[in-house]
Amino acid sequence: MRLATVIQTIQDKYMANVSVGKAYWVRRKAREEVHGRAILQYAKLRDYCTEILRANPGSKLSIIVDRPSLTHQLRFMRMYMCLNSVKHGFLAGCRPIIGVDGCHLKGDHGQQLLVAVERNPNDNYLPIAVAAVEAETKDSWGWFLDLLLDDISESRRWVFMSDQQKSLMQVFAEMVPSVKHRLCLRHLYANCKKAYGGGTVLRDLILSIAKATYVEEWERRMNLLKEKNRDCYDKLMGVDPKLWTKSHFTFMAKSDMLMNNISEAFNGRILEARDEPILTMFEWIKYYWMSRFAKKKKKAEKYERSILPKPKKRLDVIATRSMEWQARWAGEMKFEVHHKNRTIIERFVVDLLAGTCGCRFWGLSVCHAHMRAVPSLKREIILKSIVATTIVQQHTLQHMKNQLLQLMERTCGRK
Repeated sequence: MRLATVIQTIQDKYMANVSVGKAYWVRRKAREEVHGRAILQYAKLRDYCTEILRANPGSKLSIIVDRPSLTHQLRFMRMYMCLNSVKHGFLAGCRPIIGVDGCHLKGDHGQQLLVAVERNPNDNYLPIAVAAVEAETKDSWGWFLDLLLDDISESRRWVFMSDQQKSLMQVFAEMVPSVKHRLCLRHLYANCKKAYGGGTVLRDLILSIAKATYVEEWERRMNLLKEKNRDCYDKLMGVDPKLWTKSHFTFMAKSDMLMNNISEAFNGRILEARDEPILTMFEWIKYYWMSRFAKKKKKAEKYERSILPKPKKRLDVIATRSMEWQARWAGEMKFEVHHKNRTIIERFVVDLLAGTCGCRFWGLSVCHAHMRAVPSLKREIILKSIVATTIVQQHTLQHMKNQLLQLMERTCGRK
């Protein structure tokens, strides 16, 4: 509860004015009456972890404490939580791209919460793991990511997205080559805006540069930025394009995501929990996961179409845009695609058997306007084999149900 709400409630109910200081201590006293003293909850963390492991076998919980000397009492430093059902649901139905972020906890001990969040088949966020740490440092981020990779299989290839937090950038620079890294475009633009000024022209130009899916288009738009703002151009040229633009992304993640909105959306949703003592916070997050998965499962059971709502909406837009393109057969299953507006000179080669296009968008995400422009007779011949081997399959209702079945299996504490 906000202090302003406490003050207003007292004024409305008791017709009394209180200072901000008094309202703070009243709120703190009330919280202690409900949850007990926050410091006493740290002594119960090991019992809490034991109970979670009993109810959710296979989950991982890790606690780190510090004792400077034998004469000092143990001091809490970090706690990590990844539920087994959440982990299996993620591995069963999500693409290998994970957003990571940190946020401040509002308690008396000045800690921070690290989160790892993924997209589910309907492009909603799916939290994977959380950890309370003393601060966002290279050591704490390295510890968190090591535990996460151990949970989700370090041998697999993963793509992580984050902001430009200095210690986190150092951790990713030292990680194994199988782990790729992307920067959140919103944070990258915010840094440019702070240094060189903003405005809709600069914002839209940077966004168009990041959205360019092939190198020639990226270079052309970068030259436009060079004419508009040389300093901003130099700054972006100093950032590895593999970190922030689609034209240099690998096809590994099958995702063209540019912004880490999923992590920030989850942080905003748990704002209430971040104000609670540590044990209450972890329990709040666990119950939130459980209720969210149950609601998603209920919605999925009522949904009648085969493709999920958000991917279906995106495919409808792609189908509309495909009418602007015309395809010419080039032999076998290859086509040359060009825009019907002759002032647009770009031409691309679509290979239906390989599932590729010269603009690279097909490799980054679902099938797109250039593929849809291919005559329907030729396209339908191999459409089933394409769908069976690409990311389109991961957006189906059945895929979502399989994932939710894994999520609900043990989240509620029962087999």
